[in-house]
Amino acid sequence: MKRGFNQYINDNIRETLKNAMRNQADTEAAATTEEQAPDVLAAAKAPEGPVILTGDEIEAFAIVKSILKDVCDVNRLFHRNSINYVSVLLDDNNRKRICRFWFKRSKKYITIPDENKKPVRYDILGLNDIYNYGELIKGSYGRYLSEVNFDVDDDEGEEEN
Repeated sequence: MKRGFNQYINDNIRETLKNAMRNQADTEAAATTEEQAPDVLAAAKAPEGPVILTGDEIEAFAIVKSILKDVCDVNRLFHRNSINYVSVLLDDNNRKRICRFWFKRSKKYITIPDENKKPVRYDILGLNDIYNYGELIKGSYGRYLSEVNFDVDDDEGEEEN
């Protein structure tokens, strides 16, 4: 009887400790998720099917194309949509993001990467406000033109015989 009672107490203690550790792990996972970038959160919540662009998103993409038409072949511009935003990409490369539109929330805004590729947020009241950021959008595009990879053969230190 005594051994059975001790076993019962030990099982209850183990179960309580497991629940406490599970709750702590869930809390830490939630905190980590909140700290992650919006890209990661959007990717984790992405549905299986395609996300359809709204009329505003299509028009915003057309505005960016019109801003860049003098400096870029607009056929190189692509959009990639997510639940929360639409990215405008150069050469359909997600590492060459020109800007992003966030129209799903109560406030509309655009993010444009700075020189360090960190997104900077600009609130907009309407789609025509995108034209106010035309120079920043052109600057974002221009940064990808200056990214050139060179294969350098260093023959200066070698002597010819």
